[in-house]
Amino acid sequence: MMRLVIDSVTVDKSRAQGRIWFAILWQTGARTEHVIIRNTANYDDLAHFARIEEMVRTLNAVGSLDRQIADALTAEGIMRRSAL
Repeated sequence: MMRLVIDSVTVDKSRAQGRIWFAILWQTGARTEHVIIRNTANYDDLAHFARIEEMVRTLNAVGSLDRQIADALTAEGIMRRSAL
């Protein structure tokens, strides 16, 4: 069924850290591009790693507890509570 509307799909996970880029070439000749944030098993591969590191270092320097740092990351929308 999908082949009736999609001609091909190109996927590239190396364009941006922690993200997957993909393009869909539709049977009509139109092309759409999309980016999704991917799940990772490694902090270095996270899309927001630099921001996470900056926040953790800043909050740690002022004496924030782990739970306070986790709450701050969650409030920023950087991480979900289940990921901590």
